[in-house]
Amino acid sequence: MLVREMTWRELAEKYNVSETMIAKYRKKAMAEMKELYLMREKTACCYLLD
Repeated sequence: MLVREMTWRELAEKYNVSETMIAKYRKKAMAEMKELYLMREKTACCYLLD
């Protein structure tokens, strides 16, 4: 979506899913990215404090 600058409708058509599913996938991806950044932050803090 971000790399190819596609709209939700274009993504839905490309992957044969509804726009609602695109929204769900996006929400899940955002949650996963948030977790990854939290883990990265914790690791960086531990590294810097050691």
